[in-house]
Amino acid sequence: METQHPDQLYRGRFGTLLVGSRSKLNDRVSLYEETRRTTGYGQAGLLHAFGVDLVLTERWSTGLKMETGTISDPLNGDIKRRVVALSMGYNATVLASSL
Repeated sequence: METQHPDQLYRGRFGTLLVGSRSKLNDRVSLYEETRRTTGYGQAGLLHAFGVDLVLTERWSTGLKMETGTISDPLNGDIKRRVVALSMGYNATVLASSL
């Protein structure tokens, strides 16, 4: 079926501005911060993220991230976002390159 209005699902223009920085304290610890601003038709928001990445060994790393902010939607109202995430990584290529 063809619709009479081919642009009826078009949500209009939107944009995202992302600003952040990363600081390496030493070979094992790095900190980062970013701010994300979204604007346009529909949802708009301002979110802040902070995190720390730790290198435990040559193969293992871990990280902690916190995110907070508000997403505004004209239909659903404001959504307050508070997130904490923990990550863990394993690098198998270190083993292959050391052989």
